[in-house]
Amino acid sequence: RSPQERAALTQQLPRDADALKSMLRDTNAEINAMVPICRLPPEVLAEVFYILVDVDPPEVIYRVRTLGWVQLSHVCKAWRALCLDNPLPWARSIGRVRRALSTFLERSGEHAPLHYHLLEDWSKDRREGLTFLPSFVELVPRASRIKALIWTVNTEEEVVFLKAALRSLTFNGLKELRVIAPYPVVDAASARSSMFPLRYESLQALRFTSFFIRFDAPLLTSLRLWNVDCDLQQLLAIAVNSPLLTSMDVSLRSGSLNGTVGLLPKARLTRLQDLKLDM
Repeated sequence: RSPQERAALTQQLPRDADALKSMLRDTNAEINAMVPICRLPPEVLAEVFYILVDVDPPEVIYRVRTLGWVQLSHVCKAWRALCLDNPLPWARSIGRVRRALSTFLERSGEHAPLHYHLLEDWSKDRREGLTFLPSFVELVPRASRIKALIWTVNTEEEVVFLKAALRSLTFNGLKELRVIAPYPVVDAASARSSMFPLRYESLQALRFTSFFIRFDAPLLTSLRLWNVDCDLQQLLAIAVNSPLLTSMDVSLRSGSLNGTVGLLPKARLTRLQDLKLDM
C-alpha cells in the first residue's frame, strides 16, 4: 500500500473501532433492558436501591474497604443515572466514604435529610498529619438538615471537641444521635456547663457508649447508655423528661451512683416495653 493509503487507513481504523464500541454498548443496553429487574418502573427500582443503603453500606471490614450499595452505580448506564438522580441514598451515607465526602454531599442535593457519619480518622488529614477536621467543616452549615448523627471519637481531644460542637450547633431536625468513645472522658469545661442540658425537640433515638452529656429530649423513644458516667439523679431526670420512652438500656460505670433523687418527681414511663439496667 502506498503511504497515502496507510495514512488514510490509520485514520479510519480508530473511527471503525469507536463505531464498533458504540454498537456493542447499544447491544448490551438492549440485553440489559430484557433482564427482569430492569423492567421494573424506575421509581420501584429506586426503592429497591434505597433498601440496600442500610443492608449494604460502604464500610471497612477487617481493614478492607467496600463501596457497598454505591457499586450499583457502576453496573450500567441506566442504573448509574438512576442512582445519580436520587439524592436520598447519598444523603443517608454522608461520611461513610471519607475521601468522597464532597461528592456524596453534592449528590445529596439541597433538601434531603442527611445521615452524617463521622467515623474513624474524621479529625485527621492524612496528607498533612495534622488536625484539619474536613468532615466537621462540611457538617456545620448543614446542621439543620441532619436527621441522624453517628459520631465516633478516639481521643480525649475529640471528646472535648465533640461536646463543644454539640453545644454550639443547632440540630433542629435531629432524630437519631449515636456517640461511641473508647473510654469515658471527663473534661472540666463539660463539668462546668453540665447544668445546662442540650435540648433536642425532635430526637427519638439516642445511644451513648463511654460518653455522656446532659440532654432533654421530650420525644425520645429509644435510649441506650453503655459504660457512661451518669449518676442516678441525671438518669431519673432523663426518665422524667422523656415520657415517651419505649426502650431503655442503661449500663453505668462503677461508682457513678453518687447522686440524690429526693428533690425530683417520680418518672411515669407508661409506654416503656423494654428495660435493662446494669448499675
